[in-house]
Amino acid sequence: MHKFIVVSLVIVVGLFSNNANAQKGTSSPYSVYGLGELNNGQYAYFMSMGNALTANTDSTVVNQNNPASYSYISRFRPLFQIGVNGKFSTFVEDGQNPSKKNQFGFNQFQLGLPIAKRWGGAIGLTPLSSTGYSIVNQNIEDGDTLSQNISEGAGTVSKFHLGASYKYKFKNRSSIAGGVNFNYIFGSTNKIESFEYTNFSDFSLHSRVEHETRINSFAYDLGLIYEKHLDYSSFSIGVKYSPAVNLKAYQDLLAFSYSTSYYNNYSYPGSVIDTAEIVTDNEGVIRMPESYNVGVEYRLNGKGKEYLLKFSADVKHQKWSDYYEEFGAVKTENVFKNRTSTSFGIQYSPHVGRNANNNLVSYVGRIHYRIGFDYTLSQLLVNSTQLNDYGMSFGLGLPITTGNSNTNINLGAKYGSLGTTESGLIKEKYLGVFVGVTISPGIYDRWFLKRKYD
Repeated sequence: MHKFIVVSLVIVVGLFSNNANAQKGTSSPYSVYGLGELNNGQYAYFMSMGNALTANTDSTVVNQNNPASYSYISRFRPLFQIGVNGKFSTFVEDGQNPSKKNQFGFNQFQLGLPIAKRWGGAIGLTPLSSTGYSIVNQNIEDGDTLSQNISEGAGTVSKFHLGASYKYKFKNRSSIAGGVNFNYIFGSTNKIESFEYTNFSDFSLHSRVEHETRINSFAYDLGLIYEKHLDYSSFSIGVKYSPAVNLKAYQDLLAFSYSTSYYNNYSYPGSVIDTAEIVTDNEGVIRMPESYNVGVEYRLNGKGKEYLLKFSADVKHQKWSDYYEEFGAVKTENVFKNRTSTSFGIQYSPHVGRNANNNLVSYVGRIHYRIGFDYTLSQLLVNSTQLNDYGMSFGLGLPITTGNSNTNINLGAKYGSLGTTESGLIKEKYLGVFVGVTISPGIYDRWFLKRKYD
């Protein structure tokens, strides 16, 4: 098991590092703003419950969104976690035919470690934001397309974190845990603006500006969780705070004119005719705003000590109105509004048929059934309209019982809607699918346990 987790960790890091900036993690035209579309967690377990996760203390999953949760990982039972996500989007614009875009790829890896008694830690890699769009605006006169403006973007900004947590137990069956994540934020976004003539002359002279922003900086998160056990239930309250930070960034810019030849109504790439401007390593800062999360979770016991019902709720607030980019004498600000999200989720774990002779009935009773709702007043302000995002989600938690380990598979789906077709805007209707796998050693293969006999 040790070798398997180490090898898997190396493979996932390699895949994530090589592909993070090469692939488009989104296809939303709204990712043109700022650093792109925000990730905000998106692990299958939590997305199935509306992404309500701040007060979660489940020992079978790594919750990097609140570092205080690491100390709740079972002793001697580390967790290796992989997430894969997909998104199937339909974009609707008033008076236009809908267009469809899909993407699929790795979303995260996590390694949760029960370091010592009351101590836990985690290390992982997740995307912070993604950029991926292609927008064409045509200039039409008398029914003829004379020219077109093309906007394209791609890139991913990722977050590598190393966190630790300590839990203090009180005598009244309650505990409080505090934790911190140290984050390294890195990646790039590439944006290209092109102006092209479409008159199919032998040689047409066009213009293009290629703009790349590279980020390389550090940040941190703080978290607290208070948990109280009652006779037939328990509850927890969680908070997380991410302070504002100035991310160190660099910009490269290349502006040039180029030719394109046409033959039989097909265009063929030409060559660069003239370079108008070149800027490299223009150092600046990107101001990431502070954010606050508050969550509660109530768990009702079933037979024994296992939970029958779990209710989770979260409120998240991010001060995106404070976001700005400053490079030299150029400062871009007042792009966004503050972002507020509310989410609610329910998990039902029947635990029926545990001793039944029918193995299928017994296993069905051990599945976790989840449903969730969420609503977000997003940071996006387009044409004086602040866009909202809302959705309904559901999913399953499938335990893998071999070796009595905490290994599990989580499946989730979310149907949601972002934006509106009013005011000349675009509405995105999407189906998100989430697959997560958490691998843990069996009960007889415990880590960090000093053996009395070899």
